[in-house]
Amino acid sequence: MAATFSVRIQALVGSVTESEIDDWCAEGAKEIINSLPPRLKEKCMTATGVGTDSVVDLDGLGEILYVTRKNADSGYYTECRQVPSMFGGLTTDSSNIIHYATATDPVYWIDGDTSGAATLYVKPTPTSNQTAILHHVGYPTVDASAISTIPNFPDEAEYLVILYASIKVLQNKMNEMKDSIVHSDQDGTWTTANTSGQNQGWEQVKHFIENEEDAELGQIQIAALSGELQQFVTEYQWYQTQHASLKQDYAQGLAILKGGGE
Repeated sequence: MAATFSVRIQALVGSVTESEIDDWCAEGAKEIINSLPPRLKEKCMTATGVGTDSVVDLDGLGEILYVTRKNADSGYYTECRQVPSMFGGLTTDSSNIIHYATATDPVYWIDGDTSGAATLYVKPTPTSNQTAILHHVGYPTVDASAISTIPNFPDEAEYLVILYASIKVLQNKMNEMKDSIVHSDQDGTWTTANTSGQNQGWEQVKHFIENEEDAELGQIQIAALSGELQQFVTEYQWYQTQHASLKQDYAQGLAILKGGGE
């Protein structure tokens, strides 16, 4: 069995919180899908039935690829043509030969509703026997620790999801390291009873020299802090280098898929 997304991501960037990479994988999949050419976007297709109220709330759904409706009680599905939303009211006017909708010439349009949500309408109104289906792009949720492939998603794009999540992990690690630095303008009164977990090392040096007048202890602390600082710099630089490399790989891979033909 192939390694899970989580294992493959951690191989690139080290340990990471599972809930974070689940979110970043889903976010990456959505960005990648929206960038794909039509031939690959079709691999992300899913179907949503249109109810007998003829309305579908489009919130959370991806790009509409097409809409179909049965042309008779025991008929076959035929493509609905799209009409401008401003003419939606004319689709039930039999005297309007351009926009009037029939079972053999169904239509759909997209408009807002009173709640502000984008909404799709189909006419003639679907029935239990003459149903309508919205074919659209679906955005996957990702459990990175449990899956090694993403359903309804191009196999050739899956590695880009791993790269996207890895880039976000590295960005987060660098932000956390940056936030852990104690700056000179921070309140840095060192106390032996400190329990905040904040690194007060340099304030400790200042305490030894100015308050305890113990330069030797101060020098020992400086040597220890210098070693920690070098380790910090080395780790941060590795994150930077790996981040730049993965970002380049992601951009190149995405460009190849986008250029793979319409």
